Amino acid sequence: MPMLPPKVLSNPQKRRAPQPPKIESSESSLVNIDPQQIKNDASSAASKAESTADDAADKAGEKGETLKQKADETASTTKEKSSEMADSAKKNFEKGKGKAKDGANAAEKEIKGEYNEVYENRDNPVVIGNAVAITAGVIGLGYGAYTKHVKGELDWQIAGIAAAAVGVFAVGDYYLSQ
Repeated sequence: MPMLPPKVLSNPQKRRAPQPPKIESSESSLVNIDPQQIKNDASSAASKAESTADDAADKAGEKGETLKQKADETASTTKEKSSEMADSAKKNFEKGKGKAKDGANAAEKEIKGEYNEVYENRDNPVVIGNAVAITAGVIGLGYGAYTKHVKGELDWQIAGIAAAAVGVFAVGDYYLSQ
């Protein structure tokens, strides 16, 4: 063992840890607890919580009933309105169906009338001449427009001249056919 200086060996107190402070006990600081009071307070708090929960449940039930009544009223109103709309749509459909049928009948009569008119005039030289002239004009205009298009020369000026020529021919044909 190494030798320590004589001062340290002579004083054994310096080698030890300091003494912890002493705590004085006092019973006056303790609170007296009454078990019966705790039971009463707990019972009171439980009954108050139960009462509050019952009130909240009652209010929720009333609110639920109110919302259910509103939902039932809305459903009833919606059902009535949808029934009215369905009836109205059905009436409009029937009305439109009748109008379409009348229009189809009128168109059929008009087509039959035009067909009968053409059929009756099938031997008329003016009708035959018009058919030949229109066919020749369509073929001529179509061929001319195609060739100009292929060469890249087709423009609005040429199209306008062709349209004017068709108009002059139609007016002349009308007056000659009379």
